[in-house]
Amino acid sequence: MMIQFFLNNLQRALLHVFFPLECLHCDEEMACESSPLCTVCAGLLDYLDPAVRCPFCFEELHSFPCLSCKTKERPLFEKAACFDYMGPIATLLKKMKYENQPYLAKSLAPFLALQWARLQWETPDWILPIPLTWHHQFKRGYYQGALLAQELSVFLHVPILSCLQRSGVGHSQAKFSKALRLQLSPLAFHVKEPTKLFGASLLIIDDVMTTGSTLQAVAEALSPYSPKNIRALVLCKG
Repeated sequence: MMIQFFLNNLQRALLHVFFPLECLHCDEEMACESSPLCTVCAGLLDYLDPAVRCPFCFEELHSFPCLSCKTKERPLFEKAACFDYMGPIATLLKKMKYENQPYLAKSLAPFLALQWARLQWETPDWILPIPLTWHHQFKRGYYQGALLAQELSVFLHVPILSCLQRSGVGHSQAKFSKALRLQLSPLAFHVKEPTKLFGASLLIIDDVMTTGSTLQAVAEALSPYSPKNIRALVLCKG
């Protein structure tokens, strides 16, 4: 037993010699693999404070709700984000999303769980990941939003409900400005198994919220089935 323990530690040490662990943001070598970020970069992570944010758009709050949300003639539902889309957290998300590193979802989901606790939202009945269009799913092989939802499901002990089907915009909007995204044709979502939505508390999970149009389209698709409430939590706000 002790020999095997020694050999395992020796193998790990040799791997670190030939393949030193590096912070995924600054590329500095690290002494351990407990985090994808070094201590300095981890210290740069700055949670958005829900107490000073509009609960509907999560912009900085000057009145309740903010003036923009007061004047919108559309269903309002609560949204929140963990971080601004910048710095180390943006690097981790880009690596997970574009550099085939889906395992990073395990490191990122705890941030969602902590922000959910800070928001003091009730425990949802279902966690809803937002699906990709089928050709994006086929091309990438996975969807980072769904991976985050799956990991959060484990933390909160809440089941996943994959009840959404997506159609509409078929191209990536990641490199577009907010203004251009708002001019694009609207997304469309369709609901499967709607009977599970009646009277249920729903938590939508995604990776990034920029204009909020995707979350709005999902909420509009879910609203006709009379859920108790709809909330959305994303890792980053663009």
